[in-house]
Amino acid sequence: MLEVIKKYEGYILLNIANEAGGYVVPNDEFAEVYSDIVFRMRSAGIRVPLVIDASNWGRNEENLLATAEQLIKNDPLHNLIFSWHIWDSGISNERIYDALKRSIDSDIPFIIGEYAPMEVKCNCCIPY
Repeated sequence: MLEVIKKYEGYILLNIANEAGGYVVPNDEFAEVYSDIVFRMRSAGIRVPLVIDASNWGRNEENLLATAEQLIKNDPLHNLIFSWHIWDSGISNERIYDALKRSIDSDIPFIIGEYAPMEVKCNCCIPY
């Protein structure tokens, strides 16, 4: 894998662990685990932007917003992207707006990595 990543590094965003964990992880644990993973990947020579999903199947944007600054600081390349997956039916427009505004105000590289008009099992509705 390392050979492929290096060969195409000008074209790759590498998601470290897509939707790892189906529960909310405490911020200190989240930052500690991902700091270690990022360090090990950088030590292996991986220089591509690394994508970190929020905990709880990517749905806990608070993890990302609370830990992004520390994680970026701990990355020797300062090259991380934080991905929120909006899969909660009944989520408010305000929650989405607030998360995006906070990321902009804090200069956090923040993306909505997944979304749809309804959540898993077709529960409605997500204001996409």
